[in-house]
Amino acid sequence: MSRETAFDAYTGTLGYNPNLYVFAVIDGTQLLIPQKDVETVEIIADLHPIRTEQGFIGRFGGHGQESYVLCMSEDLSLINDVPEAREYFFLLKPPTTTKTATPANIAENALLGMVCDEVETINFKRENLYPQPMPDIMKLPQSPISQLVIYRNKLTYICNGDALWQYLTAQSEQFAAENGMKC
Repeated sequence: MSRETAFDAYTGTLGYNPNLYVFAVIDGTQLLIPQKDVETVEIIADLHPIRTEQGFIGRFGGHGQESYVLCMSEDLSLINDVPEAREYFFLLKPPTTTKTATPANIAENALLGMVCDEVETINFKRENLYPQPMPDIMKLPQSPISQLVIYRNKLTYICNGDALWQYLTAQSEQFAAENGMKC
């Protein structure tokens, strides 16, 4: 599936701005995801609460398709209870690169998301942000984090959408395996 959306067509006409990122805070952990990899940001009140064996905590029916949402802790591990501070969720576009596994019972081109405490769009150029590559000593297998930057006087992790999608999928599969479900 192509990642092309109405937003992409609009920005393509104007010229895509690679400096735009979605800034999300999860229990104090700060993430930046390229805006081109995020389909939408919504308020948590729009989420239909569910609990599944894959670890999903909610389902969103907007944008013409059903999407599933996970809740992560500050160390990016999957949790089943949604903290009160979570007010938003964002949905990632499906990966465009290699064929990746999709969690069981989820349509192949479905959007996948996660809840967060805070979210906004930032412009790297306007904020004078200069990402640095992740030092080899800090790299962890399967981690979606590719770069680091200081934002709001705090270390912030940069993840591309494909890597974050794959990470969330792996976390969901691990959760299902631990709960005895076959993916």
